[in-house]
Amino acid sequence: MFRIAQEALRNVKKHSGAARAEVRLEWSGGNLHLKVTDAGRGFNVNQPAPDRGIGVHSMEERVRVLGGHLEITSYPMQGTRIDAWLPFNVASQQAS
Repeated sequence: MFRIAQEALRNVKKHSGAARAEVRLEWSGGNLHLKVTDAGRGFNVNQPAPDRGIGVHSMEERVRVLGGHLEITSYPMQGTRIDAWLPFNVASQQAS
């Protein structure tokens, strides 16, 4: 989750034009949920940029390998929200 947050914040700085971002990490219903939001430029998620780097792909791959999923919500001039969910069972982690 740290690397996903790091990449999301790198994208905020590089692309959004936003002066700030909000990062939230919470545990709910057996999932660890990371949410990164900004009020920047936003973009159309259905039309990826032709020069799209590996940042979003690496976030998607990190989450997928761990059995979770990633959602990106963004609209031009309305900012971007990245949600990442990972299954996380506290009881099994304590037993290890």
